[in-house]
Amino acid sequence: MSERSNLILSEALLTLVDQGELQEGSDAYLAAQKVVSNGEAALSEEEERLWREEVAPKLGDGFAS
Repeated sequence: MSERSNLILSEALLTLVDQGELQEGSDAYLAAQKVVSNGEAALSEEEERLWREEVAPKLGDGFAS
């Protein structure tokens, strides 16, 4: 993920937190932060599930893998 994409994703995650759709510090939030820092390839099986099922759908098609 490019640096610009990371910034956009970080901002989108903060928006989800502000809207109450994602809890800061939750396992799903931490998985999303790992995507920002290291990309989806760095996720464990459980983190990938959280990302795919709990975070990506809330972000919309622009972030789904």
